[in-house]
Amino acid sequence: ELSGLPHVDLYLVGGSVSGNLPASLGSKANEEISRFKVDKAFIGVHGISFDAGLTAITDAEMQMKQSIIRTTSKVIVLADSSRFGGGYFSVICPLSGIFRVVTDSGISQENVRKAALHGVPLIIADQSGGL
Repeated sequence: ELSGLPHVDLYLVGGSVSGNLPASLGSKANEEISRFKVDKAFIGVHGISFDAGLTAITDAEMQMKQSIIRTTSKVIVLADSSRFGGGYFSVICPLSGIFRVVTDSGISQENVRKAALHGVPLIIADQSGGL
């Protein structure tokens, strides 16, 4: 759909696509990403741990997210409220390495408090589709 929009330049990153993850991963994809410089990068994560930071399920995902983070000055994390408090084996970066987290209104008040305590700016989307 994006490729059909006249105001969008769409770039695809090569690499390995396998399993149920619709993403390019691996050394070739990481190398291609490293050639870019962007103002803002939007990434998803599997977990947001207030102790460990942003986490991923696999080492390959972690490496790709780290490559993306190195290309940008502002990392914006898109994560639904169920991702808070969890953690996975692969740590992408500490919470100090991100600009904002966008989440849904299902986030607990405890996690809102912890985010503020750790200096993590939150944008909470409401159920009507607005911010």
